[in-house]
Amino acid sequence: MEYSEIGLAPEKFEVLEQLGYVPETCFDLPDDCWIDHDYKLMQDPFAAYLERNNRTDDARGVLADEQVEIDLFKTFSSFFSCGMDLARVPVMSGLRPTPPIKKPRAMPGGHESINIPMAFVGRSCWR
Repeated sequence: MEYSEIGLAPEKFEVLEQLGYVPETCFDLPDDCWIDHDYKLMQDPFAAYLERNNRTDDARGVLADEQVEIDLFKTFSSFFSCGMDLARVPVMSGLRPTPPIKKPRAMPGGHESINIPMAFVGRSCWR
């Protein structure tokens, strides 16, 4: 499995800017976020997925690819991580983001969500 798009945050911000977005912030997620809250949740239904798909070679291939990614992350996570980049869609950009929510949602702490069209982009990055 190859990750041709892996890179540093500044490189990814440059790509976002080239696409017309305005980068706002980025953050890396701790390893346990991926292992416990992504990969484990993905692995738990593997058997059910195989059953639903009649244990076909295609279904086995999908799960094998996912397992390779999980194993690579566990083996090499001291060298790279996964991060998230937040970028704003400029109002006059011509990009068509998801329409903003008409009524703000209540957030933890009593705050309301902000109705600014944002792009939330996952990123693999070198540590």
